[in-house]
Amino acid sequence: MLELHDVVKRYGKTTALDGLSLRAQPGVVTGFLGPNGAGKSTALRVLVGLDRPDRGLALVRGRPYAERRAPLHEVGILLDAKAVAPRRGARPHLLALARSNGIAARRVQQVLELCGLADVADRPVGQYSLGMGQRLGIAAALLGDPPVLVLDEPVNGLDPEGIIWIRTLLRSLAAEGRTVLLSSHLMSEMALTAEDLVIVGRGRLLAQTTVDEVVARAGGGRVSVRTPEPDRLGDLLRAGGVVVATDGGDPTRLRLVGTSTDDVGRTAARHGVTLLELSAEQGSLEQAYLDLTAGVTQYRSTEVGVTAARQEAAA
Repeated sequence: MLELHDVVKRYGKTTALDGLSLRAQPGVVTGFLGPNGAGKSTALRVLVGLDRPDRGLALVRGRPYAERRAPLHEVGILLDAKAVAPRRGARPHLLALARSNGIAARRVQQVLELCGLADVADRPVGQYSLGMGQRLGIAAALLGDPPVLVLDEPVNGLDPEGIIWIRTLLRSLAAEGRTVLLSSHLMSEMALTAEDLVIVGRGRLLAQTTVDEVVARAGGGRVSVRTPEPDRLGDLLRAGGVVVATDGGDPTRLRLVGTSTDDVGRTAARHGVTLLELSAEQGSLEQAYLDLTAGVTQYRSTEVGVTAARQEAAA
């Protein structure tokens, strides 16, 4: 398990982590979400011993990372895939890491093949594309076959095949009982890859839940219905406290908030209103995330700012 307990981390007058507690458990991919400036990168650095907390505990399988004698065997880390000497090839880079941690050279070839880099293993890393660099960072994280993985934006720069590959890989590693903590801004990919979620804002925990729970919460109480009598059904539902909105693109459709499909069906049956379609609207991880972080987004663009920029550019 990966754990932060009441962690505070300050940089001068800036508080990056403000009593943050979280956990990532074995057997599932845990998604780590938060707006820019929320403290995600700091939390990851504290977890793997790159930053020391001013207060609290950061534990990897019950112990601080710095106490691990063979760290690559226990924790695979991808924080910055570009942190490789540009003139060095992937093979010598991984061989150096392997030797420093007592890992057999044959394992280097295995991860090169696993990550699709075997054919370019001796090419200078400075010539790699962004996606190839990400694959090298993932290969380094997997080198010691660790039970714990901490990955920051691993799909950054990957093509569609690469995205499917890393998604499948991470889910299969979690299915083996490993702990996988995945930080990303790609909501669609997080929804397909992660099972648990940790959402932070301004250095504090906003939610520790599952993807299914947070998506269900986002769509809760929203119903779509089509009927040849939208005005009549709308009046009946409003009388029961339901918020009713029309759909400009379809005059037969009503969008409802504060009810359920069962209640709408019963109301329609009781009053003899014909229904053409009735369904609960599904929430999305993206909308749930925006709802949870609405009050803690530090860097927010505005339409006014965009319009002003366009006008200035045109001038």
